[in-house]
Amino acid sequence: MSRAGDVKVQLTTKADLVNCVRNLYTMGYTSPVSGNHSFRLQDKSWMWITPSGIPRYDLKEKDLMMVNLQTGKIPRFAKTKLRVVYACLYLQ
Repeated sequence: MSRAGDVKVQLTTKADLVNCVRNLYTMGYTSPVSGNHSFRLQDKSWMWITPSGIPRYDLKEKDLMMVNLQTGKIPRFAKTKLRVVYACLYLQ
């Protein structure tokens, strides 16, 4: 469970992450293209993460990347510089 302001947010699907990121952008909590957003899947071995360089207001489910938390590997080529950092944080 993560926090957005004072509201607890439970992310379970790619659509949840996309909607959360769009809402954060609309409320002015994130800039159009900087910063990554992610959530760990319930099995705790994978996470979904937003790619670098895609405007948050134009983010779609197909843009998200699934990252293996143990290896930091992504099943397909993706552009995000912080995937290993996020993997380390989620493994704590």
